[in-house]
Amino acid sequence: MSAGADSLCGHRGFGNLWMIAGHERFELGTDRPLKALIAAYQVSPCRGSEPGNAWHTTSALAAIGVDVHVITSAGWRAEIEAHGRSGDGLTFHYVKCRALPRGFRSGQRSVYAEYLAWQRGCLEAAVRLDAERDFDVVHHLNWGSLFWGSTLSGLGKPFVFGPIGGGQTSPEVLREWFGESWRREAQRNWALRVALRFNPRARRTVRTADLVLATNSETAARSRALGATRVELCLDTAVEPEAIAHEEREAPGRSAPTVLWVGRNLPCKGVALALHAFVRVRRSVPSARLVMLGGGLDDAATTAQIEALGLVGAVSRLGQVPLPVVIDWYDTSSVMLFSSLRESSGPQVLEAMSRGLPVVALDIHGVGDFMPAAAGVKVPLQRGEGLADALGEGVIQLLTEPALWQQASRVARAAAGQHTWELRAQDLARHFAGLALARRSGGSGSHLHAGDTGGLGL
Repeated sequence: MSAGADSLCGHRGFGNLWMIAGHERFELGTDRPLKALIAAYQVSPCRGSEPGNAWHTTSALAAIGVDVHVITSAGWRAEIEAHGRSGDGLTFHYVKCRALPRGFRSGQRSVYAEYLAWQRGCLEAAVRLDAERDFDVVHHLNWGSLFWGSTLSGLGKPFVFGPIGGGQTSPEVLREWFGESWRREAQRNWALRVALRFNPRARRTVRTADLVLATNSETAARSRALGATRVELCLDTAVEPEAIAHEEREAPGRSAPTVLWVGRNLPCKGVALALHAFVRVRRSVPSARLVMLGGGLDDAATTAQIEALGLVGAVSRLGQVPLPVVIDWYDTSSVMLFSSLRESSGPQVLEAMSRGLPVVALDIHGVGDFMPAAAGVKVPLQRGEGLADALGEGVIQLLTEPALWQQASRVARAAAGQHTWELRAQDLARHFAGLALARRSGGSGSHLHAGDTGGLGL
């Protein structure tokens, strides 16, 4: 694949070189397995989101024969050792977060300050480990951000960065759906369009990376603008093969259809847009109900909106529930409504698709890139209530046309099958092996030595 080319990670193959024993082992020649050093700030075998994704990715890589060493925060050690299993090619190394200066020990500032402090400790650990084991490739896996970059870019080894998100902006056409938070969104947009160009950490990371994996096209474009030479699209989430519904679902009846919404009550999640869209649904399908899963939905503002829109009794807010309960709702609901206004990818969309649940969503960001149009309805952006009506009409179309619903369900399940953790690991391992062999044939990069952080201070 040529430099700068896009690919959907999990959709296309990268050749069968370096594959041993029928997709089971990845080795550099026959003498030893491929050795990968992976930085994952959060890892847990018993959680979802970033920690769970890191666990699944590293475990799947080890399962296909990669010798995986993971540097993570010491705060995750208890969960990893209590519920996970090291060994068999998967080894964890723990870095304690340093004491933060005054003024950075509480609030949102402390979250990012702690991460940046951990990154410095991560580099020091990486230099020491690489001196001992001479890794073939290094990979900054999670908490990937253009703004914060990665200290591993200074290690002098073939370097993979991502999947990263955060490069997507909020279109001005969505301004009214952000409400009072639009001012903050506008500031964020400015930071991405202007300030990011002068961020030395961002430029250094993507220019040094042999491969940048981006969760959406806008983040990919910004990576290239900063100097990245090879960027590919790749989701930051996947599913287990056994989580994919293997039996075809029947189209739901119209007697009491359930529209499902999953997410936290944040301005970028589009709660108000979802409620206005559901008003349009109820005009055509009066028996429909909206079930909303996620934290923060019982706030006064959402309650007031439900009352003002005449939706009392038609909307159920069930709060944050365990994943098995969410899966049950995927299996018993009629359509998923995904109203996020700004989202790197949207893991709940892939989860719903894996269960054969058609999705209605805005055609932007990661969902616009990865969700097949035939897996539901992707709605183009427009201003005002017209957008809410278009989302509602997408839901109505699926609820009232059984053949369309059935086809969307089939396409959704098939698409989810292209995004399993095993396939993701195979794609990553092919990248790792290709980069390592290319570096061997073209000359190795310079190595840092223990105690030398290359001037990458925080």
